[in-house]
Amino acid sequence: MSSEGALTLSDKTVIRVREYGSHGPRLIVLHGGPGTPGGMAPLARELSDSFHVYEPFQRGSGEQPLTVASHIADLHKLVESFDRGVRPALVGHSWGAMLALAYAAARPDRATCLVLISCGTFDPVARRHLRAIIEDRTDDNLSPNPPREGVGLAS
Repeated sequence: MSSEGALTLSDKTVIRVREYGSHGPRLIVLHGGPGTPGGMAPLARELSDSFHVYEPFQRGSGEQPLTVASHIADLHKLVESFDRGVRPALVGHSWGAMLALAYAAARPDRATCLVLISCGTFDPVARRHLRAIIEDRTDDNLSPNPPREGVGLAS
């Protein structure tokens, strides 16, 4: 079961924040997108037996263009709302994983650990390397179970 609250950001934008569970270490789940608010709800519910989970719905673009820095500042506002000294774990999917990584790089003293699911990269060299790996893994000539000699595929 979850409860829902709101967090007012520095520019007076208000974002929704769902809260799951009431005990255990603090954990923030970050959805991909930013167009997929609520996408981490199933995971948040599962984790709520062992963790006190927060699921912020990232802001939409509105009149101001979104930047990585603005998302980091928004996430930091949520982290700062916790009791002094509380350092949450961050679990992010896709863009949310990239946000968790960027936040941890900008504020290394504020998160305990990261779980990055389907994380991309900001670095152009690393991005090219990642694309090459994906191309190798999805090459049409590859087969997870190549046919053995003398054993044909049914037509």
